[in-house]
Amino acid sequence: MAMVRLAGCCTSHRPVASVLKVGLHHYQMYCLLRHPAPIKHLRHLRRKLSESRSVGFLYLPALKMLMFLLLLSFQGASVMMAAFEKHFDRLQSAILERECDPKAGTDCACGAGQSLYRCQDCFTSTVSCQQCLLRSHTDLPLHHIQHWTGTHFERTNLGDLGLILCLGHATLRCPNAPTDSKERPTVIVHTNGIHKLDVEYCYCAYAADEPTQLASAGLFPATTEKPETAFTFAVLKEFHAHTLSSKKSAYDYYIALQKLTNNAFPDRTYVSILHA
Repeated sequence: MAMVRLAGCCTSHRPVASVLKVGLHHYQMYCLLRHPAPIKHLRHLRRKLSESRSVGFLYLPALKMLMFLLLLSFQGASVMMAAFEKHFDRLQSAILERECDPKAGTDCACGAGQSLYRCQDCFTSTVSCQQCLLRSHTDLPLHHIQHWTGTHFERTNLGDLGLILCLGHATLRCPNAPTDSKERPTVIVHTNGIHKLDVEYCYCAYAADEPTQLASAGLFPATTEKPETAFTFAVLKEFHAHTLSSKKSAYDYYIALQKLTNNAFPDRTYVSILHA
């Protein structure tokens, strides 16, 4: 990482963020001089930075980054968006076409049903029937699904379509599960939102306890006794990164997850099984 050495203290260093802060401070002062050309701004800034009493020297990578940011500031948003202007109509049409699939409501490729469902998180969101969708998402239980109503797509979830999250046997039902066993409805919080799935645990003699089974599947239980809420390891890592970089609170992060789940009515997202 590029560093800055402060004058009078050869052993102290600051990261590149300090370089940009000092450089932009000088830049704002020199903009008051109203130089006629941007390049004159940059040359003047570079010379003054090298002569500054507060900064002993700048490594070249940090200086290049600073100059790049300043060039962007000179261009302005209107100049940078001009290159996209001739593509606006085609881009808008492509975005709107994603809201309606001409194959929705037609026969599925399997021939067993109508193509009424599509996945929002799969890269290729091809419409298919319910059974084909469930088969293709056995290992992807936390994807958002849309259902074609005949006029538009509306949000649904794999749990309501019959997907069961089976633990201990690679998404297969435990062979030792009692015939009268019931899956446990569980709220699972992931990076793309909040989901509700039925979870079936392993009943083998050597099976671990329920919290350990969830942890083995990458889910951290909210409680140790009959857990009904769990967090994916991915969402915990992402929240950790957010709170370190932006000091985001758990409340703000949860509100964002609610909006990712249901942006129109975020209060209708799953909070717990009692309020699902």
